[in-house]
Amino acid sequence: MVFAGDEFWMVHFSGTLRKNPTEFGIRMRVTPLGWQSQNMDENKLTRIPLGWSLLSTLCEEPAIAEKVLLLPLGLQLLLALARYLAQCRSPHKVYICRCLTKLITALRAMMYDRGSSHKVELRRVQAHTVAKQFAYSGRDAFHDVLTVMDELYKANAALAWGFSPFLHALVDLVRVARRTFPGFHGAGSEVESERDARNPWLYDTMFERKASDWYFADLLRAESLAQSMLLSAPLPSVHVLERAYKEISDLEVLRWCLKQPEICLKLQYQQADWNKTRSDWLRVVNTLENADQVSQLLIVLKRSLHPDAFHQDWTNTEEGKSWEPSVTAARTLPALARLYMIMERNLKWDGHEEALRAFDSTWASRRSDWLAAMGGIASMEAVEVATPAEALAYKWTRPMDEQFISYLDAFMNKFSRRLLSLTFRDVKPSRAELSAYPLLLNVPLPQLRVSEGPSCSVIIVPSDHGVACVSHRLDSLCCCC
Repeated sequence: MVFAGDEFWMVHFSGTLRKNPTEFGIRMRVTPLGWQSQNMDENKLTRIPLGWSLLSTLCEEPAIAEKVLLLPLGLQLLLALARYLAQCRSPHKVYICRCLTKLITALRAMMYDRGSSHKVELRRVQAHTVAKQFAYSGRDAFHDVLTVMDELYKANAALAWGFSPFLHALVDLVRVARRTFPGFHGAGSEVESERDARNPWLYDTMFERKASDWYFADLLRAESLAQSMLLSAPLPSVHVLERAYKEISDLEVLRWCLKQPEICLKLQYQQADWNKTRSDWLRVVNTLENADQVSQLLIVLKRSLHPDAFHQDWTNTEEGKSWEPSVTAARTLPALARLYMIMERNLKWDGHEEALRAFDSTWASRRSDWLAAMGGIASMEAVEVATPAEALAYKWTRPMDEQFISYLDAFMNKFSRRLLSLTFRDVKPSRAELSAYPLLLNVPLPQLRVSEGPSCSVIIVPSDHGVACVSHRLDSLCCCC
């Protein structure tokens, strides 16, 4: 309810005919929960109470939000919240992100309301007008928000997106804003054009200049893939398979495995300047393209450790002394994987007290999976897989995908494996193992291996409004109705 004053009368009626129908009433006093001066400087606005209770009420009640957003001050509210996020010292940014996302979602619902009444049509026109005005007036504010998002991604790249609640909230906000307001993606961007919105696999932008660009490109692809799986339809493009082949290759698995021991190493065994050089090391890991880069990364990692981190009987042996020359001479991923396993085996771990170990306690839960993944790369085992064209032509249904994901889940639980460390050679079920998954019994093994790509890139889970897909590479959740 909106009141034009600081008090009002709540009048009660008996329902009977009377000359004076008013029987009694109560005078109610209205106290605002928050206020905003229209003439106040933007920087000063962040230093005064914003009326959190009033903002919460506005965001949690769609009926109130719809009324307010169509008022002239509704546009100012959206702009104020967007500018608030760009202020470096603003408190409660996660909450503001969530509120702004809800308000934009409510505005989008009015923009695409399919009702045919005159009232709905008028509201739809008003909502489109507010959206256009906000797209024009808020472009600079959202450009600053995207800059904040990119900086947050760089700061969290070594850990993962999920380690920053504000980053996750920004992802949700910008994703909704890009779909609601025209022009936020920037002129000439391939990510948000109409053609790419229909099939985002038609363009080749695995990594754009900014983190936010390639993130949303991947998110659109994940959604299109989930839709295909939900409807048991053919995959949207052969690029799905090409991308899957690349993402679960030995190079990608090795990229992931390079980081795992380093994450668990104790700081006391690392050189004092490692914190300064670590970001450069991780940057090369995230962009490596060949075995020569891997050899340099391994040498840098070994030199970052104190000699006390290694078994003394190894560093003094011929094998320990020749390890770096062997790494420099190695030209293949299997050879480098074996050398990395030798280095890990000779770091203090088993048989030592906790205080003397080079790794912290988290390495115990990661080590078996790491050894299995590295051992697979070192084995040089070649397995038969279907070509992308053959995989695209093969008929897969959603129940088959669900059974294959169930098989993978059971496999990972049995052998303590992680999804990011799996590749084609890990898919080799026996007939007995597939007996619990009847739809997979007659699928040729080369086709079954290829299905790991799309099925693992986007894992289907039940949702109230269709299907939800979890992209293991992006560490994100999105829903496709």
